[in-house]
Amino acid sequence: MERGWMSLALLLAATALLAVNLALVIPAYSAYIRSFEEAEGYGPRVVVVGQPSRGAAQAEEFEGRITVTGIGKASAKPEIAVVILGVVIRGETASGVQELCAERMSKVLEALRSEGVEQVETVSYYLRPLREYDRGRGEVLVGYECVHLIRIQLEELDKVGKVVDTAVIAGANQVSSISFALRPETAEKLKLEAIKAAVMDAEAKARAAVEAAGLTLGPPISLTISESWARPVGYYEIRAAEFTTPVTPPEELTITATVTIVYRIEQAQG
Repeated sequence: MERGWMSLALLLAATALLAVNLALVIPAYSAYIRSFEEAEGYGPRVVVVGQPSRGAAQAEEFEGRITVTGIGKASAKPEIAVVILGVVIRGETASGVQELCAERMSKVLEALRSEGVEQVETVSYYLRPLREYDRGRGEVLVGYECVHLIRIQLEELDKVGKVVDTAVIAGANQVSSISFALRPETAEKLKLEAIKAAVMDAEAKARAAVEAAGLTLGPPISLTISESWARPVGYYEIRAAEFTTPVTPPEELTITATVTIVYRIEQAQG
């Protein structure tokens, strides 16, 4: 009987001790959980009515954009003529066509020098075999072709026809191209002028559209430039027998620039 009372007393003491520990631990754990939630953003938030957050204020602001394309052009008279011509010889032997081609070209160069032409350079020279297909024998070698092409640059445009005539009479039998172009420094200057004109064109279009809608054109946000160089104008792949003079250059060569601009749109004041 005495042993039973002792067991009961120990059980009651253990229960009391557990209750005390729980009373001490639970508040501390609850405080830890609250501090963790607040640190992670899960805790309570205070919202002041009538004072919207910064994000909400920005959402209420008017934001618009307009994208426009402008085109600008700048022109000038051609300043340079470039002629590519030469000698084409075909024959039975490689050495024979090479020798004849060299003789012909030597006469052509001598004639050009007599006309005061100084800016001459070789742009192509090659020797190739010529073959034909035979039903019984397959490909058959029938001869050789030697081609020697030179590039002539002239700044006196009115001499183009005479220079080509001189070369043809001297032995040139291939006129590959006659073109007219601008000097590099002129082309660069016209490029900048075309870009400026394109920007002004884009701004005028954007302003007209925005003001028609009752809004105000804001500052540009981005700008992209696309350049288009003046393509050489001329005659291409003309056979010497078909060539006629005089050669008339174009009145102008044009450089075109295209810009794409994104503008901000603002609400009209007033």
